[in-house]
Amino acid sequence: MKIWILDNDRNRNAHWVKRIIEEAQNRKLNLDYVAIEDIELIIDWSLEEKLFIKNEPAKLPDLVIPRMDSS
Repeated sequence: MKIWILDNDRNRNAHWVKRIIEEAQNRKLNLDYVAIEDIELIIDWSLEEKLFIKNEPAKLPDLVIPRMDSS
């Protein structure tokens, strides 16, 4: 199972992020921190979706944990 924590880049080194990643590793889960600023979603005229993270093609995960604040 592929899991993303989706948040702002400034929280990448926050204590809670480190703890969640540590626990995911203990449970052998594939968890990645993805900064919202790094995502680009392109939908072309044929409605084909293309997802990029840091300009690299990516596939959607099985689960997303949104942690974005109101700013």
